Amino acid sequence: MRAVTLSEDWADFGKYYALYFETAKTRSEIQINNASYEVFLNMSDPEVLDVALRADKYSLDTFGPDDPEGMDTYASLLYRVGRVEEALVWEEKAVRLAEGRDKEIVEHLEKMKDAKPTWPVK
Repeated sequence: MRAVTLSEDWADFGKYYALYFETAKTRSEIQINNASYEVFLNMSDPEVLDVALRADKYSLDTFGPDDPEGMDTYASLLYRVGRVEEALVWEEKAVRLAEGRDKEIVEHLEKMKDAKPTWPVK
């Protein structure tokens, strides 16, 4: 049996994430925001990121309209696909809702303002 590399694992994760959330987001038993955050951190495939954006927006609107962590994930996905102005609006809202106490959200906003990646650079 051959070993699977981490990059192959993430490619498979992205493939199956997109297949699942393309059709199942309204009846998912998987927490969308957590899965979408993993996509944000580990994926660069534009099609998978697009699905993650739509799924995470659905989750935010439906389950957590006042959830700063959900907003952070959505803003991070927007930022990763180059929709910087929208990302900044959402990230600033997340910081306000968290009252500046979530250091990771504050750090993401600072990096966005400085045009730095908010995801791990490999």
